Amino acid sequence: MALQTLEKPIADSRSQKSHLLGRSADSSAEVQSVTSTAHAKQAELVLFATQLSVMLDSGVVLSDAIEAIGQQMRPGIFQNVVTEIADRIKNGDNFSSALMAYPKIFNTMFVSMVRASEVSGRMSEMLEVLSGYLSAEAETRKQVKSAMIYPLVMLLMAVAATGSLIWLIRCFWPFR
Repeated sequence: MALQTLEKPIADSRSQKSHLLGRSADSSAEVQSVTSTAHAKQAELVLFATQLSVMLDSGVVLSDAIEAIGQQMRPGIFQNVVTEIADRIKNGDNFSSALMAYPKIFNTMFVSMVRASEVSGRMSEMLEVLSGYLSAEAETRKQVKSAMIYPLVMLLMAVAATGSLIWLIRCFWPFR
């Protein structure tokens, strides 16, 4: 009887902690399924690659660098992914194979570049190149989006003007 009363508060405190973290009691399977299909913002990837490049260039071990970056991130799905990648590396996986577990976040080009850098031993330089590429890609997307706004506004104005003219003609047309 005393054992049951002790187990219930422990179970309740676990569920309260996991509820505060946004997870259920058996969260490891759910976090894994959520993070394997998760998406990340381009800015988060650029920041991740840049920070990792700087840390590796200064001599920090890969798993420690990824873990430190994960601890500095805002709480969210990408932070969970980075933490899981650090755990996989500490358990003996290659960095590229740990990244392959998240194809929605790290595309094949990113993973291939990391794999090539693992073989060549130039991880920090390759991550710096990747960061530059991701920044340029984000800037291009931003420019394309801003270039598409003007034609969209003009199309909406044309539809509004045409609709107004049709309504005016129907209202003042003498033959009904």
